[in-house]
Amino acid sequence: MPTPTRYEILQSFRPLWRVEDEQWLAQRQADWQHIRASIKKAAPASLKLLESYFVYGEKKGYLPGTTLLLFTPYDSAESVQEVFLKVLRNMGAL
Repeated sequence: MPTPTRYEILQSFRPLWRVEDEQWLAQRQADWQHIRASIKKAAPASLKLLESYFVYGEKKGYLPGTTLLLFTPYDSAESVQEVFLKVLRNMGAL
């Protein structure tokens, strides 16, 4: 079985972002405002990348693996484990 690309791995996480759910999306946007207020030094372009991933799950540029892990909206302990293991496999750690 071929190793999935980073893009394929990220696409498998897309269902965790429930952007079609207006209530979920409004909460995610409110959460982003709290996070944004705590970020003291960042270029506007970096903030836009972070916001795009945090709110919509759209990766429009480089984001470190730790950011991907922390900014993914997990719905269960199993989804955290799945994402974590996929990231490790992609890094060649497993």
